[in-house]
Amino acid sequence: MKQVQPYTTLASWPMAVSRALEAQGIDAKPLLAEAGIDIALLKLSPEERIPVIKMTHFWKIVEQKTANQAFGLTVGEFVHSMNFRALGLLFVTCQNLAEALEKLIRYQVIISDSVNTRLIRKVDSIGLVIEPLDTVDISPLAIDAFFSSLLKHCHELLGDNKLIERIELMRSAPENPKAWKNLFNCSITFDAEYNAVWMKRESLEQPTNMGDVFLAHQNEQVVLQYLEKMQTSSWAYRTSQIIHKTLVNNEPTLASVAAVFNITERTLSRRLKEEQTSFRLLLQHKRIELAEYYLSNKAISITEITFNLGFTDISNFSRAFQRWKNQTPTEYRAQIK
Repeated sequence: MKQVQPYTTLASWPMAVSRALEAQGIDAKPLLAEAGIDIALLKLSPEERIPVIKMTHFWKIVEQKTANQAFGLTVGEFVHSMNFRALGLLFVTCQNLAEALEKLIRYQVIISDSVNTRLIRKVDSIGLVIEPLDTVDISPLAIDAFFSSLLKHCHELLGDNKLIERIELMRSAPENPKAWKNLFNCSITFDAEYNAVWMKRESLEQPTNMGDVFLAHQNEQVVLQYLEKMQTSSWAYRTSQIIHKTLVNNEPTLASVAAVFNITERTLSRRLKEEQTSFRLLLQHKRIELAEYYLSNKAISITEITFNLGFTDISNFSRAFQRWKNQTPTEYRAQIK
C-alpha cells in the first residue's frame, strides 16, 4: 500500500516561534535543525507545509530550551494576518467576528489538518472548540499559541479586551497558571475535555472596523485556490483523513467519502487505485492505527474499543486484530508497559 502523507500545518508557525525565541535572545536555528525543519526553505516558500510530527518535536525542544511551560502564549504577538496567507486576510475582512470564526472553521485544514474544530453556539456566547485527532500528538504549547494569536487578532478588530469569557484547555494544570490568567484575563480550566475559547456573542456579532464584502469575497477565492492546490496532492491522504474523522461516530463507506468529494464511488476507487491503494486498505490501515492507540490507553476497555472501531462484537474485533498483529488485543495490551 502506498504510504499516506503525514498531517501537516502551515510553515508560518515555526517562523512565528522563531521570532518569539529571538525576542528572548535565543537562536532558533539549531533548535529548528534538531527538529528537522529547514527555516531557509520556509522563507523562500512561505506556503510550504510542515509535518505535524516535526512541529510537535520542535515545540518540545523549545519548551526544554526555555524551561517555560507558558512559552506558547508569547508566540501570539509574533503571528500576523499574512502568516495565514489569504485565510488571515479573509478573517480580518469578514463583516464581524462571528462570520470570521465560521470561515476559520470551514477552512481550518489550511492551518492544520490534524484537528477537528467546531463552534458551539449558546444564547450569550460562542465557543471555538479544537480537538486533536486520536493518534496525533499535538503540543499543548501549539494550542496556547493559537489561542493567544486569536486573542490578538480579535482585539485588533474589535478593541474589546473583555471579549473572552473563559478558556478550557486539555493540557495538565501547570505549576503556575498566572501567565494564562494574565493574558486571557478570564476563567481558565485545565485538564478539560477539549480545548475551547468562549467569547461574548454580542461582541462577535458587532461589525468590525475592517469588514469589506468585496475584499472578503476576493480573499475567499484565493483561499479556495490554495485549498484545491493543497488537496490535489494525494487522494489516499484526503480519504484517510475523512476515515479518521468519522470512524468513531460512524462507519465510513466508499459512498459516504465519495459524497464528501462530490464524485462517484467509481471515480474515487479509480483515483485510489492510481495511487496504488484502495478504500478497503485505507480503512484497515486506519483501524489498525487507532486500535494500537486505544489499546495503549488501559483506561479504555476493549469493549469500548470494539465499538469505536465499528466492529459489532469483541470476537470480531479480536479475530481482525489477530490477523493484523498475530496476537489478540489482550496480548498486545499486556506487553505495553
